[in-house]
Amino acid sequence: MKPAVPRVKERTEAQTFYHFLTLSADDVRRVEAGLHQDAKELGIVGLIILGTEGLNATASGPSRELQLFVERAGELLSPGFRFLNIKSSWIEPGEKLPFLEFVVKVRPEIVTLKRTDLLPHDPNSPTHLSPADWHEQLQAPGAVIIDTRNTYESVIGTFRGALTPEIEEFSEFPEWLDKTPLDKSAPTYIFCTGGIRCEKAIRSLEEKGFEKVYQLDGGILNYINQFPKNEKPESLWDGECFVFDNRIAVDGNGRASQKYTACPHCGQPAQHAVFCVRCDSPATLCDSCYETQATRDALTCSKNCAHHWSVSPGKKGHPQVL
Repeated sequence: MKPAVPRVKERTEAQTFYHFLTLSADDVRRVEAGLHQDAKELGIVGLIILGTEGLNATASGPSRELQLFVERAGELLSPGFRFLNIKSSWIEPGEKLPFLEFVVKVRPEIVTLKRTDLLPHDPNSPTHLSPADWHEQLQAPGAVIIDTRNTYESVIGTFRGALTPEIEEFSEFPEWLDKTPLDKSAPTYIFCTGGIRCEKAIRSLEEKGFEKVYQLDGGILNYINQFPKNEKPESLWDGECFVFDNRIAVDGNGRASQKYTACPHCGQPAQHAVFCVRCDSPATLCDSCYETQATRDALTCSKNCAHHWSVSPGKKGHPQVL
């Protein structure tokens, strides 16, 4: 079993941001080096996806230092550039630290659709709806709402009335569109976590003949910041939003989830409390792993215990050390 994720001691800010622009291979190496240097100097942790089509990031740290890091990241991409689509959230004392280290991953795409030729619209395009416009238009008769995220994300929360494709990877989204009968003349509204997947998804929809497609600017994170749960006007978001860090999910108010943790077998959102059949350690499993293991009477707390139990069913082992 993995060690417990450290808890935040002082209020910490997390920011998600991205930008598409063309970078050379030399630019990518330069930006990568600069990001590492700035993160080390400012005490920033997070995950950056960097490539020749731009940057996709989630970073966390003390608010002042984080603001400076984001400003410097913009300067590294292009002198004078400032990120405009930043989504912020706060991690309160006692909540899980979102990241343990600072990592930059260089990839061919900053959001993987396997289509580097699909260039996003201008951020000021009328296809980008503010949370307020999104909230109003989603309630119009005949609106088609599509969740562009993966099944393990949408299963714990989505917008009321949204279609939720059964896909395991974003690159499967165009195929789902091809085999799903939808009215291409109807107003179609798409959303994702922070907005970046929709930048490519909307172009895919338009390419397939959809006539009126709109995306939620800044994604779910932007919406729940402006339409928090249990406040007026009533939020159209139900459940929690999966995030790609140690918090696993945030609730309808943007706070770290108190409901979900990471499944020790697959990393997906988990809420089924069990005791390991091999070592008796407590664990929390996701729906899929719980159902699979329960049918075999083999609920386990880790991949290690699962392996040993499959090799020697009925043989007990030492509790996993935290």
